[in-house]
Amino acid sequence: MTVAFALWVFSDDRASSIREKIPAAREEAVSALKAIDKREVSTEQGSIVENAEVPIPDDQQMGSGNKSFDFDAKAIHSFSHSVTHGDNRAPSVAEYQPRVLPSANELSDPERYQRYEARQEEQLKLAFVIAAEDKIKTMETAIERAKAEGMDKEQLDEGIRKLEGIRAMKQQLEQEMDIVEAGNNPSP
Repeated sequence: MTVAFALWVFSDDRASSIREKIPAAREEAVSALKAIDKREVSTEQGSIVENAEVPIPDDQQMGSGNKSFDFDAKAIHSFSHSVTHGDNRAPSVAEYQPRVLPSANELSDPERYQRYEARQEEQLKLAFVIAAEDKIKTMETAIERAKAEGMDKEQLDEGIRKLEGIRAMKQQLEQEMDIVEAGNNPSP
């Protein structure tokens, strides 16, 4: 179901008409499942047809056809608002930095082009190191809060592994680029 269809279905008075159609749709789905009694399986030797047992859910599993559905109007509104206006809890998207394209001289000379590629790689590594500093601080705070709130040990360990991976990559890139830890790192 697409987001637009979900919004249409659950908006205003359309939800009540959909609720009325659910039992008929359920019956249609069950009869379609019952109609599927064979399937064709392709193999290297050709294709074979075998009987397929399709489990048909009973009324208890599906609920009665007269079951009414409770729709949470606040949740529906929140969902539709986040679709049209975005989710304020989502992290902000970094400002787009257009890539500096190689000049005609760099494209024509292999040595110059290699220097161009080296500059691009250096800028990418430096951008990672700078972004990692903020991410490490954010993750440390989140891990401490998760510990205080009693988060599941498995999830906590996963967060710690990710944090250590970011730290290790940052340290490796700093060593490769000879960046000093004094906090006066150049900007990309």
